[in-house]
Amino acid sequence: MRLTIGAIGLFCLVGLVQPHPFKEVVDPDTIVNPATASEFPYTTLLYLNGSLCGGSLIGSSHVLTAARCLYDHTLSEVSSFNVTVNQLSISGDGTGAVTRGVKNFIIHPNYNPNTQDNDVALLVLNAPIPNVALVTLPSDTRASNVRAPNTTQTSIKPTQ
Repeated sequence: MRLTIGAIGLFCLVGLVQPHPFKEVVDPDTIVNPATASEFPYTTLLYLNGSLCGGSLIGSSHVLTAARCLYDHTLSEVSSFNVTVNQLSISGDGTGAVTRGVKNFIIHPNYNPNTQDNDVALLVLNAPIPNVALVTLPSDTRASNVRAPNTTQTSIKPTQ
């Protein structure tokens, strides 16, 4: 019995150590399925006083991003921040691209830079971005039976 368990363990160990080559080598500079113009208009490119980050347009004047993007910045720098939406390039100069400044940002009060817990922040734009689709959450038909808190539901008791 010990020999059988030892042999199985050895085969597992060899399987983990043996390199497994990739079946297909992809050139990292080649985009296989590039996005099309306006496919992801709510995706934002954040220019944060010399650094870049990403986010999502969740309201006409609000961008959701990671707290780690803003953690080392102060509110005094906010005038140098820019947000570009509806772009396909990092230069932000594509057709339909819209750029706005930032007037404020809010980092989750319990953000922990060591563990990345609560890694969420909100940027408040200096002017709304109209006519650009906002990010939407997927719908879940299973959630249609969930009631809001503090609501009541009338039910009919079945008769026997």
